[in-house]
Amino acid sequence: MSAESKEISGESLPDIHAVATANNEGSEVNDLTDAWSVGLTLSWNIFDGGNRHGRKTSLVMQQLELEYLIKEIIMNRSRDMEKIIVQLNAYSTTIEQLQHSVLLANENYLDARDQYRSGLITLTRLGEIGLDAKTARFNLAQMIHDELIASFQLMFLIDSY
Repeated sequence: MSAESKEISGESLPDIHAVATANNEGSEVNDLTDAWSVGLTLSWNIFDGGNRHGRKTSLVMQQLELEYLIKEIIMNRSRDMEKIIVQLNAYSTTIEQLQHSVLLANENYLDARDQYRSGLITLTRLGEIGLDAKTARFNLAQMIHDELIASFQLMFLIDSY
């Protein structure tokens, strides 16, 4: 129960205030000029026009709104985590395929280099095949980079729970 709700629920109880004073003007404590006073006051709001009930209802509504927002944040984060996990699985499959593609592109380049040395293909064709091999390596590096970013996003979501 929050401090504000305790304060609101406490408004239905009476307020009691006690006051005590003493005054002495003589040389002795028992002089006739000694003055003592004690007071007690009691105040109780019996009817406040519904203010207390309105504040209490408003507080309950604020608490419900906060609970809803917290549940929505948790659902959004869970959904984001599921998406990232699916992405990571797809990245793993794609990386395996790209690694195989890089191996084939490198083998193709080595074969093309031997063919160029034998005079079977032109230098331009060898350059195109070399560019294909470099493109395959770049695509692999890009996919590994994307997988790392997704991994860091997942770690961030897990840490922020």
